Amino acid sequence: MKKLLLSLATATAIVSPAHAQHYDMTQWGAERGYTEAPYFRYEAEPGHCRSYSGVYLPQSDVQTDLQSEASNQQAITIGSGGYVEWKNDSGVADGVTLRFSVPWGQTARVGIYGDDGQLLGTMDLNTDHSWEFCNKIQGSRNYKPEIYSIHVYNPDEFVRMRFDETHTLLSREIRRDETFRIAHISGAQVTVDFLEIEKARKVEFREGWVRWNQQIESNLQSFINSHQGQTIYIDQEYVGVWGKLSPGSCTLQGRGLFYTELHWEQDGAGFNGFSGQVKDMALTSYQNQRYDSPDHGPNGYGSPGKCFNGTAGYVENVLVEHFECGGWLSGANGARFRHCRFRNNYADGINFCNSTGCSVEQSNFRNNGDDDMASWSAESYCSNNRFENCTAEHNWRASSLGFFGGGGHSARNILVKDGLESGVRLVSDFSGPAFGAEGIDFENISIVHCACVAGEVGRHGDFWGVDEGALHIEASSNYSIVNPRFSDFDIYDSRGNAVFIGANPGKSHILDNVTLSGINIHGVRDDNSYAFYFENPKGSATISDITVDGVDASQVTNANGGNMDSFSGNGFMLTTTGVETSRPIEIAGVLLRLNGMAWSRNSRDGVTEIREGDNVTLSVRVENNSATPLPAGDYPVRVAFRFSDGSTVYTGKYTDGLKANNGVILTADWTAKAGGHTVTAVLDPSGSLGAMVADDGSAKVEKRFNVQSGALENLPYEPTSGVDFKVLDLRWRREGVDEPVGKGPINVGDRIIFSAAIVNAGTVDSNDSGNKLGVTFRKDGREYSDGDANYLWCDDNESYQPLAAGEIKLFTATGSAAGQAAWPALAGTHSFMVHVNDGDTNTRGESDRANNTATFTLPEIPYAGLAMNEFVDEPDNLNRETTSLLFADGGAAALCDGRWYTVDGIVLDAEPSRPGIYIRNGQKMAVR
Repeated sequence: MKKLLLSLATATAIVSPAHAQHYDMTQWGAERGYTEAPYFRYEAEPGHCRSYSGVYLPQSDVQTDLQSEASNQQAITIGSGGYVEWKNDSGVADGVTLRFSVPWGQTARVGIYGDDGQLLGTMDLNTDHSWEFCNKIQGSRNYKPEIYSIHVYNPDEFVRMRFDETHTLLSREIRRDETFRIAHISGAQVTVDFLEIEKARKVEFREGWVRWNQQIESNLQSFINSHQGQTIYIDQEYVGVWGKLSPGSCTLQGRGLFYTELHWEQDGAGFNGFSGQVKDMALTSYQNQRYDSPDHGPNGYGSPGKCFNGTAGYVENVLVEHFECGGWLSGANGARFRHCRFRNNYADGINFCNSTGCSVEQSNFRNNGDDDMASWSAESYCSNNRFENCTAEHNWRASSLGFFGGGGHSARNILVKDGLESGVRLVSDFSGPAFGAEGIDFENISIVHCACVAGEVGRHGDFWGVDEGALHIEASSNYSIVNPRFSDFDIYDSRGNAVFIGANPGKSHILDNVTLSGINIHGVRDDNSYAFYFENPKGSATISDITVDGVDASQVTNANGGNMDSFSGNGFMLTTTGVETSRPIEIAGVLLRLNGMAWSRNSRDGVTEIREGDNVTLSVRVENNSATPLPAGDYPVRVAFRFSDGSTVYTGKYTDGLKANNGVILTADWTAKAGGHTVTAVLDPSGSLGAMVADDGSAKVEKRFNVQSGALENLPYEPTSGVDFKVLDLRWRREGVDEPVGKGPINVGDRIIFSAAIVNAGTVDSNDSGNKLGVTFRKDGREYSDGDANYLWCDDNESYQPLAAGEIKLFTATGSAAGQAAWPALAGTHSFMVHVNDGDTNTRGESDRANNTATFTLPEIPYAGLAMNEFVDEPDNLNRETTSLLFADGGAAALCDGRWYTVDGIVLDAEPSRPGIYIRNGQKMAVR
């Protein structure tokens, strides 16, 4: 799997037109997922868009990072003047869906533009239905007290569901091969995950139908009651609905989900059980959290709840969003859903609870807050429920596919992508009738970018900080796992353990005849996770036809001495056949080494010194130090750059082969952090190339360099027009300590005086001195509250002075809601939102107030301050002459020529002046 690990930097990027195409979902399996989807995906990522002007958020699995919830864990943030642009290569389209995020409590507007600059449509964005706050309870495998998310801001809780969606019809079609873009118009910054475009389906009225219009017949239910057995055409764009609807034997026919919306305005909403049909409409509600209760519990429940209740009919071409559940069938028999979109709900997408013979086909699930597709035998035995050709994405709690009790169920041709926890799970967490002997079939399924590792709640792990596998099979609390069959799985780039197999050591429940065949693991991101992880397994499992690639040999499994051979013991028997681990067949004679490392600041201003926040390209030269070529295709070459602070960035996988005695330069991007760094380049970090990589130390290169704090006058920003204030940086000093304003030490209990670097990024001077330019410092973005030491502001003479165009000044906190200028430092990691021109009246006459905030995360406290390397290295010239040190057939004698070499074999022009170890005349020389 490729990993696009680029820097966090504001940029205008031009991407090769060859990559300006819709995102190909078939790469995860041509017959898997919603294969008949009428829309096409256009990702906001470098390499998948034509160009952009904004801030690229690189791939991250840390849940405090917004992009951890984005597609491929990457996105682009746009503000004033920002845009993302694509070329339409999928066909004419006039329906657009945007997946977006804006900061909590803020609003924005974006526009869709054609290649002629014409505005084709606008979208107003807000957080009315996103940003779910969750109570922090650090749990364990056997301690998971039930909590629910709420739409109430609390800086001490963790947040999920930071993305939402909106859709609109355009004023004209986007033509095939036309370039189109989404652009920021006003308001807060917008993080764009992707656009989906389609030719919007519109259904016209047909003879034999009856027409309902709210202007004529206000009560839809009364109209339904008097037209049972008929097709009722809902002939309007927006319908406000009060209370539940009971279609009975009617067909409720909309004009299309872009043309007809039923919106529930009160509690107790959705559809009661019916035997008829619901087709071609969007179904939404006012709901914005799982339950009405303000205390993370179900008490006081009265929200719209489930859209479909007890349904036994047929549902087609509907969008269901902003309910507790898209559907909770509760005793249905034979319900069918096809071409549906269950998105942005606060619990299950659809649950065939206590139901039998129900199915979902050719449908999409996205951004739901519990299992996307589920069947639970809560009170009665469920059987023969089916999910087929469905895509489930961005699930932010539990899993995308799960069966809990019952039997005879099946899930086939499924694509699961970008879930924060499990992708597919089969567990006995829930009470009710157990699994039946007929078993359950999971067949032809891809799981992409799922699983989580254990850690601090809200940063890693599930709702309780516990690790969950991409495919999670666990005889946990209530009954055994009986006769499940998993076949033809591909698990890509797992965020944690790819396959978890376990049981509860305190219970008698077992894994009874679990069968897995054709399981292919393609990469595990986390260095401490496994392709197959076993935790207290009991019972029996058979695993056959396994392939594992892109995984270090030490990470294939944690059991049986680290290999996948059959074994038995401790009440568990594993039988394995046909195991193929990651290494391709090694080619005798090929020998790969590294030949130097370099780094450069990506800038056009001629500055070579690396400064905090710079976009830095790290480069390394890989040599085939042999007379045998490395073929293209099956031998991916990759390098990891491992930093002394524990972070790692990777080059892409190079698969074009290496000729004999030839080399290639591979690169990765890194966002510079202030301080001293030691970085080690490691060739083939997964170990997949085996003995073809040199084991004499030449497959690693270590370098030291420093990154300076950005000088105030050199802080980068994007110029705009008019008068426009922006926040560039947060700095500090300790009260009562003689030290400069910077990023020095912070100990628990220190009193910290904050300063913010503010620029007038516009072209017009702000000369209206006498009007205060307010600046606030707000821990976790909190609002004002009397006595709150975490809400500070600048109110000194400097804040009343003019700020010329392009001028940058420091504004220092002088007071707080607690009556003091300093913040009492707390242990741990904290963020502060800095807000400039924060007043309601805009006394400075600013042109654009949508970009007036920035949030900064402090280093973990206690913090010792920046530490710099006393000695640093120079970047190597990777295009210089290579030496016999890296070519075995040359012999060591070639180094005895009087010239100076680095230990990596790079020829120097003169005697080195920097301290270090060098080679001259065949001997190591220490320069001090």
